[in-house]
Formats: sequence, C-alpha cells, structure tokens
Amino acid sequence: MTPAPPRAADFENPADVAAHLVDAAAVVVAGPNADAAARVAVAIAVAASATRRVAIGDLQGDAAPLYALAGGEDAKGLAESFRDGIGLNEIARPVPDNASLFVLPAGDRVKNEPTLLSPDRWTRLISGFGEAGGLLVLIAPAESAVIPVLGAAGAGLVWNGPARRAPGGITLAATVGATRKRGRPWWRVGKGPEVGSAMVAGAILTAALGAGGASVLWIRARHAPTGTVTLPERRPPAPVDVAAGADTVAFMERLGTVDAGRRAPYAIEVMAANTATDANSWLHDHAGDTGLPAATIAVVAVRNGARGASKWHKVLVGAWYDAATADSAIATLRRKRIVAADGGVVVSAPYALLLADSASHERTRAVMEVWRAKGLVPYALTQDDGSVRVYAGAFGTVAQGATMAALVHNAGGTPIVAYRTGRPD
Repeated sequence: MTPAPPRAADFENPADVAAHLVDAAAVVVAGPNADAAARVAVAIAVAASATRRVAIGDLQGDAAPLYALAGGEDAKGLAESFRDGIGLNEIARPVPDNASLFVLPAGDRVKNEPTLLSPDRWTRLISGFGEAGGLLVLIAPAESAVIPVLGAAGAGLVWNGPARRAPGGITLAATVGATRKRGRPWWRVGKGPEVGSAMVAGAILTAALGAGGASVLWIRARHAPTGTVTLPERRPPAPVDVAAGADTVAFMERLGTVDAGRRAPYAIEVMAANTATDANSWLHDHAGDTGLPAATIAVVAVRNGARGASKWHKVLVGAWYDAATADSAIATLRRKRIVAADGGVVVSAPYALLLADSASHERTRAVMEVWRAKGLVPYALTQDDGSVRVYAGAFGTVAQGATMAALVHNAGGTPIVAYRTGRPD
C-alpha cells in the first residue's frame, strides 16, 4: 500500500510559517478570502526579512495589504516583466526602513497575462532566488491557473484555510489558521505583527554585499526571466556591534559570479548536537579516522515556534562537487562504522564563512591555529591556482550563516559568507 503523503503543518501565526520555510526559495500564498491571504503573505514576508532577503509579488492584481508596504498599485510590475522583458530591478519597490524587503507590483492585466504561465521562466527565476538564499513570496487568487505552474517550477503553497480546500498541482508547504477557533484574527492576537502599518518585530539581519569588489546588489539571479536580475542599489548599513546573545549582525557576502563547476556544495552531516561540547567530542573521538575531509562544525539557530530559537552544532565533513561522490563517501563511513548504518545524510551546503583567501600553505596553517584557539573548527580547500581558502561551517542558505557570522564578529574577525570552492587535501 502506498503511504499517504505527509500532512502539511498548520500554523496560527504567519511568523512561524516564515521559520518553517527557512530552506524554501519561493512560495505562493492563497486562500478562499483573497484579502486575508494577502495579509498572511505580507506577514510571512516581513517576518522572513528578519533573516533573509525577500521579494513579495502580487499576482492578484489588487492585494491592498502588499501596497501598504511601499505603494505601487498603478506601477509597472510582474505582468510587464514577463510580457515586455522589463527587469525586476526596474519594477521592484524598496520598503522603507527595511533593507531586506522589496515589493513587486502586479502591473497591468496580471490575472490574464499568458506569459505568466511559462513554467520555464518561473523555474529560472525561482532558481535565482534559491542560489542567492533569498525568498520569493507571491500572492495569487485561489483559483488561479498560475498556482500549478509555480508548483512545477519549484514553489510551495501556503494555504490560508483548511487543507482540504487547497488547490492541487502544487506541494502544500503549510496551512495557516486551518484549525483556528472563532475569535480575533491572528493579526490582532498576541504579539503578531500589525501588517497594516508594516511594523516589523525584532531585529533585522542586514547583509552588506560587495566584498571583494562586487557591486552592492540585493540579489543576483542569473537565470531570471529577463536575464541578470539586480534590484536597486542600496547603501549598506554600517556594521553594528554584536553583543553576546544578540541576533543582529552585519556581514559581507562574496557571492559574485562563480562557475558552477568550481563550487563544492555537497557535504555529509554526520551528527547534530545542542551543545558545542558534544559536537567537539565527536570530532575528537574520530580525529584519527580517514574519510573525514574538511571536517567542521556549523552553528545554526533553529526556531522553535513561539519559544524562540535554539542553537544546534552540526558536524559536517566533505566538500564535493557532485552528490554521487558524497553518496559514495557516506557509504564508506557507514561501512567503516564511523557513522551508524542509517546515520549521516548528504546535504547541499554551498555557503561557508570565509576566514582567509588566496593563502599560502604556511599562512593557512597559522590561520587555522588562530581560529581553533578561538573555538571554531576551520578547514582548508585548495583552489585551482594552488592557493588556499580557509572556511568555517557549511550552510544551505546565506541566512543560516548568521549565527556563525556573529561568532566570527565577536572573535575579532570580519564575517564574510562565500561559496565553497576548491578541494580538501
């Protein structure tokens, strides 16, 4: 018998949906009540912008809660971008006082624009957001034909209502308020954000782009509908002091164009512990084992709903160019009983904290000794030209590196997130 598909998680507060979607590149939000769904979408986008960069687009054509953020009801938008080839940078509207959030207006006749039903163009756009660690939130009518198209392109659905009423043809990522009892709506209950006035609760994680001479861009999406996508240039905020326990840090990104063949995104997550001691103990116990190249510990914050976030210390090994090589490596680790027979998992972790670049082997050893003394677990990857990059951690998205960026900052370093490139020696 074929098992039933897993039931989508239901949430009361859209802010918790944003945490649930931490690894998503794009979602479409819809529901029986269009205005309520738009409010949910805006709340998700605002909450998600606290830890990553977000664009929220209108496929309804009249999503008033969205325009409360930055206006643009009568501006050119997604319809013109797809129909006339106008770049997203020309239609995107920055949200005041939130450097991580942009509005993509609907444009003219968005509900009936046939070019919006091109799955290839949406696939390229969503892929671009995924590569940059951003999130695309789209608001669409419940009966819109674009919803299954977005599903085929890689987006998930957040449904504002009972799952049984959700449209098919797309993965149901979450529902909001499916089991909520009658009473005050979520935006009036507790400490949820008042999206009507676009208030943002909590600190905003800021990212100063452009390390290593790159331009200051919101997102670089090479496979977007009209080619390279760069949203309007914005002056990066000055770095801030990060006290112990704070959740705000300015960090640099070195994410210029990198040949996909040079990236080494695949790793094996061998274990995750809720203390640094347990993670370091595992590495110490296996220090003499072969087959553990580029071993490191990635410290990430995982949200626990209303209870806040907790830190996890993930032990990862390896930096491989393709998943097949990583699969072979994990089979070897299991055969040698370094991990359990069903232990470990291959993950895509294309990003890491860059501690040193273009280093000689002698300088590499010195850099690694310094950072080990400060409590990090660095590793070296040799580049094509023979120079070495020193990294710490490995992450699936740029936003996941925020916790370790704060650790690097507190230790006196300059947090820089970069693609993992090179090979372990």
